[in-house]
Amino acid sequence: MHDNIHHTQTPRGIISLLALILMATVTATAVGAAAVILAEIRQTESLDQAITSVYAAEAGLEDGLYVVKIKRSIATLEETQNLLRNPLFRAGLPNTSVWARNSAVENRFFLSSLRADKTAHLDIFNPDYPANPGASGIESLWINWSVNCNELVELETTMLTWIEENGVITFNPSTQRVFKQTKACNQTPPALACDENYILSNIDGVDIFPDQPYRFSFRLLVPLNSSCAAEDLLITAYDVESPAALPVEQRPLHYVPIPTRIEIKATGSFARSKQALTASVPWKTPVSGLLGFVVFSDEGITK
Repeated sequence: MHDNIHHTQTPRGIISLLALILMATVTATAVGAAAVILAEIRQTESLDQAITSVYAAEAGLEDGLYVVKIKRSIATLEETQNLLRNPLFRAGLPNTSVWARNSAVENRFFLSSLRADKTAHLDIFNPDYPANPGASGIESLWINWSVNCNELVELETTMLTWIEENGVITFNPSTQRVFKQTKACNQTPPALACDENYILSNIDGVDIFPDQPYRFSFRLLVPLNSSCAAEDLLITAYDVESPAALPVEQRPLHYVPIPTRIEIKATGSFARSKQALTASVPWKTPVSGLLGFVVFSDEGITK
């Protein structure tokens, strides 16, 4: 009795095909892994370059702040700005990064948030003309702010003038004027903020004169235990009483710089990365801090 034994042989072509598929799979995996690794290397390199360029911008900004500090007492704002804007003021650092710098006098005052227990001050005067510190050229302020609660809130604006004699600043209480703007946000849903716009050129019957120095104080009045806040308080200065009457494209032509603050912008560059930093600093020592508190006394007070 004979057993029928059948021998099955795998063709060489099938083995070659399997080997090719295996090699292709390994190659694809290796290429994919290499692509991921290269992407991570590039990302790390970009991050390193960004950090270096930020440090370069910071170096230019610090240098600009030092220039302002030195020039406050010996130069005008215009002279200092020209120095900060000097195209030659471009410095290279040992790690081959470079910073460049620019400067501008702000014509806007911005406060991201104003809560009920805080007061924001804005001094308007021209510190480079001691004989006439009020010659700012400002005739109106366009005020924009937002509120995102359904309660009735008020933004209180106080205007006060002063005079300077022999280096001593004297405030005149009789010039104090108060303006209150009421706003309640009834949007649906209430999470949406409500914008409020108004122009101040006359407060309680008194015009804002371009040759007078002013201190404006902004305070938010809210119901008791309320968490409401004024958001994105933006104040723009104009040389006309009614900027809203101007065509939109002409309004920037009537912007007036607020010469009490100076903006410094520094840009740092390294390899393919570029970063920018901005600082806003007082050009002169502000006077608003002199009236940041109220003292009540039954007796005379000697300073």
